[in-house]
Amino acid sequence: MKGHTLTASRHYAPCLLTHGGPDDSPCSSDADAVQRWFAIVPGGGRPVKTRDPADPRVPKLISHVSRCNTCLGRDRIRDCAGHARLWRVRCPTDPSFGAVADAVSELLDHLSIGARYIYLHDFGAPVGLRIAMAEPHLVSGLIVQNANAHHSGLGPQWAETKAFWANPSKENEEQATAHLTLDGTRDQYTAGLPESIAARISSDSWEEDWCVMQLPGRLATQRALIADYGNYVSQFDTIAHYLEEFCPPAIMIWGRHDPFFDLSEIISWLNALPRMQAHILDAGHFALETEAPRAARFIADFITRR
Repeated sequence: MKGHTLTASRHYAPCLLTHGGPDDSPCSSDADAVQRWFAIVPGGGRPVKTRDPADPRVPKLISHVSRCNTCLGRDRIRDCAGHARLWRVRCPTDPSFGAVADAVSELLDHLSIGARYIYLHDFGAPVGLRIAMAEPHLVSGLIVQNANAHHSGLGPQWAETKAFWANPSKENEEQATAHLTLDGTRDQYTAGLPESIAARISSDSWEEDWCVMQLPGRLATQRALIADYGNYVSQFDTIAHYLEEFCPPAIMIWGRHDPFFDLSEIISWLNALPRMQAHILDAGHFALETEAPRAARFIADFITRR
């Protein structure tokens, strides 16, 4: 996909968010920020460590996202998750969606989290859907926010990326990853948006994201994840079978000005899950940047009605 995410979702290691506190990042200046970090080695090795185990009495809202900046953790997720704890899973040594899903699953087991709502956004979809399909009986519902799971969502802007998947040459990789720049990071927030909406998003968001992207190994990780997304696309038929067989309850929160996923993806989701609630917002790919309060109300209503 030219010019884009995981979007900032391609720029960062997916995170696990469940009922928590403020976030920080390597570029944050918040001295009092609180992090609850987990060191996980899928398949064994160093044990999981946590300073603040989740209260098992609190319903869990799981969200797989890729950004690790302060605004998302402190403001957006707080809006949507209410009294939430924030748990972040560092990207495993193997930069693949399967490895991240295994790491998150290990954390869920460690915290004894059973039934869960899974929030899917962008590159979080390969992680969240892998977890959902592994234990479908534990999925209380899916929250789909600008997350692609059908070929219909991959429009012409994905031509360079598809060419890279078909022929992973150095030249094709350069074309498919040309968006991994400061301008490309900004576009993930503002591309396709009406000017009046784009003006509401602070440049601090993409500047901090790009600061994080400059850390050692981050760009290499994103290139690896872009390549691995092709493996996710090859699983679309398997995902369609899962959705048809288990028909999980679902709600859609979709920013209609998303320049990366085609609007036809909305219809594909509704065809796959005919009883899905759908809320199409006047927002961009990162819909929560401007519509977090509305999205929070929709999500809270969806969960409380279950």
